[in-house]
Amino acid sequence: MRHLAITVILLLAATLTFAGEEPRLGREVAEFLQLTPAQKTAWDNAHADFRTATTPLFTRIEQLGRDVEVALKSKTADACGVGSMLLAQQAVLDQVKAQKETLQQKIEAVLTPDQRTKYEAFKAAQPQVYERRKISRQ
Repeated sequence: MRHLAITVILLLAATLTFAGEEPRLGREVAEFLQLTPAQKTAWDNAHADFRTATTPLFTRIEQLGRDVEVALKSKTADACGVGSMLLAQQAVLDQVKAQKETLQQKIEAVLTPDQRTKYEAFKAAQPQVYERRKISRQ
């Protein structure tokens, strides 16, 4: 049971891994890259599409986490049922990961080669934000 609780905590923490860039950071990156107005529009649209696609997914992940917590607190939890909820939660996390990859592709598609190099440098200088994404891709 202890392993199951630890797994639940780790999955909930993983949820934060897939969250999109906070708006402030997105604006900082856009300014750093000196995006043109058209690029800024594409950048903003890509992030808006990501938020639209992932908001219900994050809601589902949270609900599954609450369901697992309730099941564990009941002390009569069916291990198979809890395992099924955890697998469902992981499947939704995989959907978020796919959306994140789509976001990155959209962002990188509008950048010039110079901007792409600067973007990679920016990510390297922000390990606390971008390192989670690198780990999640492995």
